[in-house]
Amino acid sequence: MRYISLLLVLIALFIVSACDRFDHDFETLDFKAELFTPMQSAMEHPEDLSALMAFYADDYVHNAATKADREQFFHSLFTLYGEDIVLVPALQAYNHHNQSLTWELRVFDPDMEPGLLAVIPFNDEKVLKVGDSWKLYGNRIADLEQGTKRRMVFETFTFTTCPNCPQVENVLHGLASLYPTQFSYLEYHFNDPLAIPATAQTFGYYGFSVMPATILNGEAKVIGGDPIHLETIRNAAEGYLNTSAVFLLEDIQTTFTAGTGLVGSLNLEVPDNSKETDLNLRFHLIERSSATTNSIGNACTNVVLASGKLDISEHDLNLPINFSLPFTGSLPSDAALIIFVQKMPSPWADNAPILNAREIDLAGI
Repeated sequence: MRYISLLLVLIALFIVSACDRFDHDFETLDFKAELFTPMQSAMEHPEDLSALMAFYADDYVHNAATKADREQFFHSLFTLYGEDIVLVPALQAYNHHNQSLTWELRVFDPDMEPGLLAVIPFNDEKVLKVGDSWKLYGNRIADLEQGTKRRMVFETFTFTTCPNCPQVENVLHGLASLYPTQFSYLEYHFNDPLAIPATAQTFGYYGFSVMPATILNGEAKVIGGDPIHLETIRNAAEGYLNTSAVFLLEDIQTTFTAGTGLVGSLNLEVPDNSKETDLNLRFHLIERSSATTNSIGNACTNVVLASGKLDISEHDLNLPINFSLPFTGSLPSDAALIIFVQKMPSPWADNAPILNAREIDLAGI
């Protein structure tokens, strides 16, 4: 018995020693001094984000967002809130088992009291020390399943020489980078080289107006690109987050034929005995990054190349839905299909909700 008691004491001492050693190691990791303070200093230069992006590994990926997406996200913050904002990264937790951080980015307006504009969380970002500095690697999740979450779609109407449109485009691209499983956007061009005939019909349904004009998931229109309007767009997107989808778009099949266009099919899962009026399936071929630039020299993004609509109010939703999208051009290497179900009563009066959507990468189709 005496030997057993001695053994238990030795085990206890070992455990205490091990715990003390872990605590000591953890306390030596001063992420504020070694990572977040230098990051904050780099965030003070919106005109050149190269120093900030040096904290992100070249193969960074976080919930399907890449290093380039993160850079665009920071640009969108300065577009949204102005270049005088103060960005403060703050550590929330460190997981020593997988060397990951949970942190948040706090956005302040120095001219306001208390001045906190937004808090943006980043969960489980892997961090490694490379040489004398830390680098963020993201959570390493490259592909995300949308699951039963509702995907929203914002539609913006623009033209390449529009002076106030790039601000809206930057914010939309930043939202897509931040919420890749729940946010899509379409950029319709009007009266410029990227315009397509279908744009006039879509714009007409929502009501022609000055541009930029942005439709928020079919339920509101924002005209303009000043900070107040940009904040409205961002707040609307955050309001749709984490809502469950009633309609699910499943088993999407697509085939592209050069010179003809895209054909496809899907199954629409709906609630039992659901019968919706004015129900439409809308589908769009987009180019994620165009060679054509906007008024400040940035590439136009998510440009609508072809657009189609199918009234499915009378369709037997127990059967697959077939659709076709004529397009005689060449399929871009970064092409995607954005397809969604929308109630479209006429006339439109902020009452055409997009019930759910999918964004399908067409590379290699």
